[in-house]
Order: sequence, then structure tokens, then C-alpha cells
Amino acid sequence: MTRRTRSATATVAVGVSAVALTIAACAPGGGGDGGDGGNGGGGADDGVITIFSQQGADSDLNTNEFTLFLEEEFDVDLQFETTTWDSASAGEARQITLASGDYPDAFLLIPWVNQFSQAELIKLGDQGVIRPLNDLLEENAPNLQAAWETTPEWEALGPQFDTWGWVIVAASTLSPLSTKFTCMAAGAFGVPLLEFVLALFGGRAVRFLLVGSVIKFAGGKLTRVLERWMGRPADTLT
Repeated sequence: MTRRTRSATATVAVGVSAVALTIAACAPGGGGDGGDGGNGGGGADDGVITIFSQQGADSDLNTNEFTLFLEEEFDVDLQFETTTWDSASAGEARQITLASGDYPDAFLLIPWVNQFSQAELIKLGDQGVIRPLNDLLEENAPNLQAAWETTPEWEALGPQFDTWGWVIVAASTLSPLSTKFTCMAAGAFGVPLLEFVLALFGGRAVRFLLVGSVIKFAGGKLTRVLERWMGRPADTLT
């Protein structure tokens, strides 16, 4: 079995699905070399993956059913460093972890609690604190790569949502584009919650305003056109 060596100088900022993909890189036949950890000089290759995340008072990420399933499926030991769901406390805990220099292997963060902003990701990336998953996915996620090759528009969605996330959400409320699909994609690609909410409700408000304006100022004319087309009064259509 090939395992990813833990790096003492780099970690990965990821979402839920990306964490699963990172763990999948440790599975047999994953294709990673596991020799130098990709960053030159890591610790022992012991199969331990440390994750910083928020946790509710009534749950235990270290022992929940999904964690145990992943550990058994991929022969790894997931160890969670947890904080609360309170955004202020969680943000402070995240900053303390970064300042300590003792980084976890992954951050599993939630947009409305303590997720990294784009500016923070760029800054931490330049400092070598975090690393993109692109190379790891290419080496260790063959099924995902195959899916992207057969459906390339999936992979293309990521950069689009990074740059135009709120615009895409707003456009979906005014166009035939599925708003439900767009909202799910926005969550998957980490569109900030405030931008998402403002775009969604703002787009809906504009849509209802346009529909209401058409009914108010052109409703009578449209009703007469409909009656001529149908050949009967509009009140008999219901």
C-alpha cells in the first residue's frame, strides 16, 4: 500500500469531497510515490491523517460512522482537531493553529463558520502553507480524472465559480439555467455564504419585480391577445 507522507511544512485546505479524495490517495494502487511526501522531508509514513474541523456538541468526528468507514476502507487513521460551530471561536482557533506552525494535513471548513477566503488562500499558498489538490488528484484519483475526461465541463466549473460564483447564482434565477443545480454547485465549489444569499435573493427579487411589472403595465393587452388566440374569454381558462 502506498501512503502519502505527512509534510511538516505544507497542508491542504479542502472541502468535504476533497478530503475524501485526499484520503483516497492513500488507497492501494493510488499511484503516489510516498517517498518524500512531495515537499521534501516529512515525518514518518504512519498512515495518520490529521484534520482541523468544526464539531457540534452532540457529535464526535473521531468516532462517527463515516469516519470509521473511511478508516476501514482506506486503511488510515483519521485524527480530528476540532473547534466549535461559533464563527468567532472557530476563526480564532484556526488562526492559532496556523500561527503555531504545527499544521494539520487538511482543513475541513464550512463557508459560514471559518472557511478561508480567496485572499487568504492566495496568501497561504504563496507562503507554502497550503497546496492545491490538482497534482494529487491527477496522481491518485483515476476515476475522477476519467469522469472529467468524459465530461470536461465538470472540471471547468471550478474556476468559473471561483471567479463568477455570485454572478452565476444570480443569473440562474433569471434564466432557464437550473437554480437548484446552481445552488448545489455553488456550495460544492465554496461560494461565500453572504455572496450566495445576496445573489440568490437579489436575483429572485429582480425576477419577481420584472414579472410583476409586466402584469401591471401590460397585463390587459396580454390578456386580450390570449383571448383572441384561444378564442374564448380568459376567465374560462381556469
